Amino acid sequence: MNLRQWFSKLDRVQQTLLFKIAASAVVVALAIGLIVSAGIRESNAAQNATRLRELDPALASQPQEGGGKPSEEEARARMEQLETWNAQARFFNRLVDQQFSTLAVAVGVAGACLPVLAAIWLGIGLTLLGYLALGAAVCWPLWRFGNEFWSGVGTYAAGVLVLALSFSTLVQALRLLLSASHPVTAIARNVLAEAVRMKVSLVFIVILILGLAALPGLLEPNTPLRYRVQSFMQYGSTGSFWITAILVLFLSAATVSFEQRDKIIWQTMTKPVRSWQYLLGKWTGVVGLAAVLLGVSCTGVFLFTEYLRRTQTAIDETAPYVSAKGPGTISEDRLVLETQVMVGRKLMRPVLPADLGDTIDRTVEERLREAAKQYEQDPRMYETPNEAKIRRQVEGELLSDYLSVAPGTGKAFEFIGLADARNFSVPLTLRYKVNAGANNPTDFYTVTFFVEDSPPLVRSVPLGQVLTIPLSNAAVRHRPEKTGDAADSVILRVANGDVTTGRVNPESISFAPDGLEVSYAVSTFHTNFLRVAVVMWLKLAFLSAIAITTSTFLAFPVACLVSFGCFLLAESASFLATSLEYFTPDQDASGAEQLGMGLIGTIAQPLTQLFRFYSDLTPMADLVEGRLVPWGLVGHTALVMGVLCSLLGVVGSLIFKHRELATYSGQ
Repeated sequence: MNLRQWFSKLDRVQQTLLFKIAASAVVVALAIGLIVSAGIRESNAAQNATRLRELDPALASQPQEGGGKPSEEEARARMEQLETWNAQARFFNRLVDQQFSTLAVAVGVAGACLPVLAAIWLGIGLTLLGYLALGAAVCWPLWRFGNEFWSGVGTYAAGVLVLALSFSTLVQALRLLLSASHPVTAIARNVLAEAVRMKVSLVFIVILILGLAALPGLLEPNTPLRYRVQSFMQYGSTGSFWITAILVLFLSAATVSFEQRDKIIWQTMTKPVRSWQYLLGKWTGVVGLAAVLLGVSCTGVFLFTEYLRRTQTAIDETAPYVSAKGPGTISEDRLVLETQVMVGRKLMRPVLPADLGDTIDRTVEERLREAAKQYEQDPRMYETPNEAKIRRQVEGELLSDYLSVAPGTGKAFEFIGLADARNFSVPLTLRYKVNAGANNPTDFYTVTFFVEDSPPLVRSVPLGQVLTIPLSNAAVRHRPEKTGDAADSVILRVANGDVTTGRVNPESISFAPDGLEVSYAVSTFHTNFLRVAVVMWLKLAFLSAIAITTSTFLAFPVACLVSFGCFLLAESASFLATSLEYFTPDQDASGAEQLGMGLIGTIAQPLTQLFRFYSDLTPMADLVEGRLVPWGLVGHTALVMGVLCSLLGVVGSLIFKHRELATYSGQ
């Protein structure tokens, strides 16, 4: 038997039902075994990990040494101290347990098994195994025995191989899912085949795979771990989205325009295919390809992020999760990573004074009247009164004044809506950034933080840098005299100076509107990442609908120009809306120039408002900062995008239905 006959026999074997069932059973058994063994190993390691022991609350009422039974006030004070200690112990133990999360192992194993099982049932299981074995034979010696350069080459080549095989396998699986004998699914299958065949699409696919595989090697190992994790997530998720978005726009415009130009559409529309079925099939194929690309890239980002989190040493650590300061402590770098980045946290900012809104309205009215008078007196010197711009300025000034603390004084800030943190013993994190003067990076200011019934916490802080302080949930007080969210709150007092020594800073300190917040975790990183990926896919589906609709009545170059213009406008709509508030015609300009600038503002204003909903969706930024992306936002995004895609589909179908396709030349 020669080599070709041997390969042919192996191919017949991998196509049989018996092989598929047996191979799937082996893969599932291995996956379960890995998860169980990891759980046992991690359970044993967790039992041996250094933990803080919680204290018995009964100690609060025990007599002091050499004294009698403590008074009711002393017992209450000791009970509060015990609750604070126990909350800190639970907080520390919970962070230690993050190192031994079986969930992360299960998610990683499931992500690896999905393309393997898909390959088995596609009849290419042995082929995939052969490619992996060949890749391992090439990459492993380079990684194991090569110098730093060749080790990096081996790692990079292995990443490219895994991503390419995963993408190829999932595309074939998607074709199988679209194998139903229906016009929509048939057209969608042709789109997938066209995407793989088109050189433009193939270029973007290769760029995405190569770029994602190269990204881990660009991280600076000497930077804090939290910055490495955030950088990888930022560049990995954002880069994947932008490359996929460009591919989606090109493919959506090309798949309709080229078929009209090359008269291929004659063969399709002479069959019993309606215009809406044709466009829906094109959209389904494009968004299916986007789902595969986004799924492969997001899985790669997620797995490597977990690898960085659990195997890399943070600043001031001797080993992952082992602080250099000794048992029972955790490094600042690890603390920020686990409580601010690798979570889905709910943010609470200080409650504004009840009368601040009225003060803002009165100030805005006064400034509007003053601006109107100045404009009437000299229209060439003063601009037309802009209420939105004036309101933004007033809000910034009054809010900055409220968030400022003069030297030697203090100010109290209240954070409400913390009932969940109190009821479920969820630890809190105070996140702050102190500003003063020009924020000289070499200056350090001494700031004192007070939480009710707790000793003062003095910090020497650099200016303009985000810092954190862990707070126990015991800091949340239930206030029966208040109702709703205000009933459970934390009152934080900030003093500009060191109250223990009387030292005062030379200037006032201030916090930006987002520079003083209390947060707590309400979701894991895994589910938050999933919601972010879904929102990104919904945005891609909307972009595909725009490109397909424009290509029904425009040639390919013009359709691309319009689609990319909409994409860039949608991404920058929030920035443009803010810029337009400061966009006013130059009074010294000529009449034609003023007319042109006024026309620009008139056109740009409604366009930015039209796409503002899209620009306000920032799932990647929320993921990097550890902010919660709730399921409510995902559902709202799905509803809005679904309605818009349906409207675009109706418009495209009506246009396409009335096209003279028999005489259209593609020009």
